[in-house]
Amino acid sequence: MIQRPRVLVVDDDPVFLRLIATIARTRCLVRTADSGADAIISISHFMPDLIVTDLEMPNWDGLKLLESIRSNTKTELIPVIMLTGNGVKENIQKAAALGISGYILKTSFQPNDFLTMISFALQRNDMIRLA
Repeated sequence: MIQRPRVLVVDDDPVFLRLIATIARTRCLVRTADSGADAIISISHFMPDLIVTDLEMPNWDGLKLLESIRSNTKTELIPVIMLTGNGVKENIQKAAALGISGYILKTSFQPNDFLTMISFALQRNDMIRLA
């Protein structure tokens, strides 16, 4: 039996968190967290294959979460997809420098594009782990 990939979805907006989690559940096992700090706890228990996180959250934003993920040898290779309500170029560049697998603007969110991005991120990560 094929095991479904584990995805952690992180967003402080409860409506968008539910939306993203519902869409991801069509293909993945999903856990949710409403902050970067909660995500760190969830990561240690759930050990996701992919993390989808909002960039702009109070206290622990997506960049701080991404820095924490990349600085831990147990989590450094987990692919991360960033979500945000704005496309500030500086934020995109910072996230890209930390090795995100994708970047989605909430204002132009399309469920099929999101599912495709999940698939590509997981496939790419599998290739990296096999190399």
